Amino acid sequence: RVRFLSDVCISPDGKQIAYVVSTPSFETASHEAVLYVVPASGGTPLRLTYSTRIFNQPMPAPELRWSPDGSLLSFIAFVGDTPQVVAMSSSGGEVFPVTAMKDVESSSKKSCSTCAVTHYEWSPDGKRIAFATPDPETEDEIQRKKNKSYFIQVGRNDRPPRIWVQDFPGGTAKPITPPQLAVVDFSWAPDGNSIIYSASKVAGFDAQYNTSIYVVPANGGESRMVLGQPGMNRAAHYSPDRQYIAFISSG
Repeated sequence: RVRFLSDVCISPDGKQIAYVVSTPSFETASHEAVLYVVPASGGTPLRLTYSTRIFNQPMPAPELRWSPDGSLLSFIAFVGDTPQVVAMSSSGGEVFPVTAMKDVESSSKKSCSTCAVTHYEWSPDGKRIAFATPDPETEDEIQRKKNKSYFIQVGRNDRPPRIWVQDFPGGTAKPITPPQLAVVDFSWAPDGNSIIYSASKVAGFDAQYNTSIYVVPANGGESRMVLGQPGMNRAAHYSPDRQYIAFISSG
């Protein structure tokens, strides 16, 4: 009976609210998540998912989003055993995958750094999505895992999360940030031509506490550092006129 809201998001027109209810289950030893939509003015909630395994607890959250035109609801869910961005009509229907990235490890119990997709955002015009994920494993790594000669060095991450962009629907994902930078978070510029992001040259757990802010063209190109002061510099967003950048810093 200990249910809680693990995510909530209001529609672009302000008329509907989508939310995810999480319920702990002794039978499955997990937190089972269900997506609902309810009128913002109140009313009877409409349940939208039944068998879909929404990415829930433990963290990260489902990353519930409306498409910019309000026609779709998207979130992170398991496709097989791999977390991917999925979407469905905001009025209900079948859930369909948006991304198809290979997972670093085939396990549903993993840290954020090894998940196929950890964070994503719609472009302002709704024609593209950007998401964070590590590079796929090389054939050598796959083979070494099969023959039990693979090992993990503590504090080292040869495939940190990068930003990938793909057209929607049906586009091919393309990495746009350097492989040596571990992306922590990002957001689109209001015009959709660039992406501002926080990233670190430090590997592992400490990456999130040693971040600089960069800007990269959404079509790919050279990243430009905007802010490189010490400490944590995260969650950067442009002002609507793109004249300012707001962010969170530890100073």
